[in-house]
Amino acid sequence: MGWIFGIVAIFAAVFLTSIAINPWYVILGMVSLVGILILFNQSRISWNIITISSIVGVVGVLSALALATPTVLEKLPKHQRERIEVLYKGEKAFRDTSGYNLLYSKTAIGSGGFVGKGFQQGSVTKGKFVP
Repeated sequence: MGWIFGIVAIFAAVFLTSIAINPWYVILGMVSLVGILILFNQSRISWNIITISSIVGVVGVLSALALATPTVLEKLPKHQRERIEVLYKGEKAFRDTSGYNLLYSKTAIGSGGFVGKGFQQGSVTKGKFVP
């Protein structure tokens, strides 16, 4: 079951990285990484048609994902796109929309200091900013 999480994490990493930088650079980095891994593990890999096609297939699928990321991002509804963009632009850029909860939750955590203020005693909770 852990391998499923690993696959999802790789897909998410490629998707999110392709938002931040040019997808062609992501593909170049991915191909370089696969090349280095093959170079260092050359003696342990049993080279057959299944191995070669698996490597090419995985790199191909991840490359397609990287190239499709901008299209997928523009097709998302505005509120979903903003939730992803909050990761890169910060919550202050979306203070009144998607970044609202993140901004005030950070304020609530930060106002407590090292030991906290106690349950329902925080300044943000008293001001009814965070539900």
